[in-house]
Amino acid sequence: MSEPWRPPVDASGLPPCVRVVDPPLWVWVDVRKLFPRGPHEDYSTDPTGLELGYEVLGQLTGKIWRADGGWLGRVRIELHTRDEEWTLGPWTALVPAHLLRYHRRGLSYRAKPGGLGH
Repeated sequence: MSEPWRPPVDASGLPPCVRVVDPPLWVWVDVRKLFPRGPHEDYSTDPTGLELGYEVLGQLTGKIWRADGGWLGRVRIELHTRDEEWTLGPWTALVPAHLLRYHRRGLSYRAKPGGLGH
């Protein structure tokens, strides 16, 4: 029986569709669109709940090319609760490129609507 075809891998063991970003680049991740609210969800607020209504600063550590020509960013991010008492992460997420925006020098945060940024 023959071995199924496998694309060649580089010395790192990653498939050719993965590009490592070294050093990592700072990017803004639009978590509002990454985790959209469902149309039938309860809209009451919970101060101890995870805040998903703004952009967060993350580190782009890799790019993964999609079969249709687009790409996904491998991004390390942290999320915070609304009361800013707890942090979830850092964790790595695959984020569509259209939800990423490169961080410009001199901007220390991106303000969320009606409040302070993280």
